[in-house]
Amino acid sequence: TQAMVKPVVPKNIFKKRTTKFTRHCCDRFPGLPTSWRKPRGIDSPVRRRYKGMKAMPNKGYGSDRVTKYIHTCLLYTSDAADEEDSVDLGGRRIIKKKKNKTIK
Repeated sequence: TQAMVKPVVPKNIFKKRTTKFTRHCCDRFPGLPTSWRKPRGIDSPVRRRYKGMKAMPNKGYGSDRVTKYIHTCLLYTSDAADEEDSVDLGGRRIIKKKKNKTIK
């Protein structure tokens, strides 16, 4: 008898923050890229963490160790569980297998 198929992640995936951290003043200046840069000015309200300013990334926004780096689309499926050794956390084989089945 074969063992029952279990999900890769034993608990629900919960992300503390799903929006990306954006650069300070990137909304005011159109030429400024939105990618995060740490503010370094001596009077910067973001660096001094004033109320109402943008949040800066820190270790408090980290994800749970069990669910870290795992996406919801990479859970076991019945057609991917045919080959027990082909299901892995990377999910590349699962995705390729689904694509091949949809083409045929």
